[in-house]
Amino acid sequence: MKPGASATYEGFKRILVAHPDRLSPAYLDCCTAASEIPGTTESWLTLLEDCHITSGRSTLTYSLRPELPKLSMPTLLIWGDKDSFGSPSLAKEMAESMPHGRAEVVPAAGHLAWLDQPEAVAGLIANSLRS
Repeated sequence: MKPGASATYEGFKRILVAHPDRLSPAYLDCCTAASEIPGTTESWLTLLEDCHITSGRSTLTYSLRPELPKLSMPTLLIWGDKDSFGSPSLAKEMAESMPHGRAEVVPAAGHLAWLDQPEAVAGLIANSLRS
């Protein structure tokens, strides 16, 4: 997680999106600038409780996961089918643990599905808000 334009692009390519070529240079410049703020790497790493690499894929366990069954509001999980942090089955498992949870899988999308498929994600959000 070294700062710099090349590292930012490679990070998106390796673990965050399925199609890094769809990211605008301006967006990547902003992300690069943010990555250069002192303490950024340490801050991001504190969000992660545990990380396991299996078959080239990472699975994350979040400390708030035990709280999911307590969520009483309707909750939509939007998951890219190429998410490097967990398979779509993880999204479905998490949604099923919530009283009013729902998981939607976005094809040809990585962890940041809204960057890979903005129109599809916007449609899912709009439909969820209407219901």
